[in-house]
Amino acid sequence: MKINSKNILTILIAFIMILSLGSGVMAQDDITIEQTIPDIYPNDSAGQNYTAEITNNSGEEIDNLELVLDLPDGFNLKSKEDISDVSLEDGSNLQIDYNLSTDASLDSTDKDLEIKLNYDDQADNSLDKTYTKNLDDKILFGELDIDLELAPQPMHRDGQFTVTATITNEGDGRLFDTTLTPNQSAGFSEPTIITGEDSISELGSGNSYTFQYDYTVVDN
Repeated sequence: MKINSKNILTILIAFIMILSLGSGVMAQDDITIEQTIPDIYPNDSAGQNYTAEITNNSGEEIDNLELVLDLPDGFNLKSKEDISDVSLEDGSNLQIDYNLSTDASLDSTDKDLEIKLNYDDQADNSLDKTYTKNLDDKILFGELDIDLELAPQPMHRDGQFTVTATITNEGDGRLFDTTLTPNQSAGFSEPTIITGEDSISELGSGNSYTFQYDYTVVDN
């Protein structure tokens, strides 16, 4: 079989295309994203800090970086570092910090956080890398236990007695923005808080909070 210059040229072009495609796939495989996930709590309006670390071992510099977050239900993006003007040299890494808050309705069912990295290689090809992390095991819930202690007082009209309420978080997670509303029964005045506050901004796992309030007998 004769091989002329035209056949040689065709073979060379095909070979170059194969090498180009192969190097592109290899470059993507050698760009990794690792996530540092904090403990997550429902109703956390202040949010927790997350970290994504991008490592480039592709053999070339990448630029025009963009990190896109696809958040599961119950999560909200509060802040994220801008990396649009950043280039990442081969053999280097980049840490990106962001903050996510949560809703009070957050549960721990199928909460997948997807991170997509968009970037350009040195041939100006637009590429992307996607990383997905399930957050279910990182979501921790608080659990309230309430203990009431009634100081002995005579139960007559205009008599006043004091209730001491101790609130304990027996769950694994933190509790946020807990409102304390003493019950009011017939024959008693509205309660008056005398020590502490009627709301708790944050209560950690295993921690307790105590407040006192007075009732007055208005009808016996």
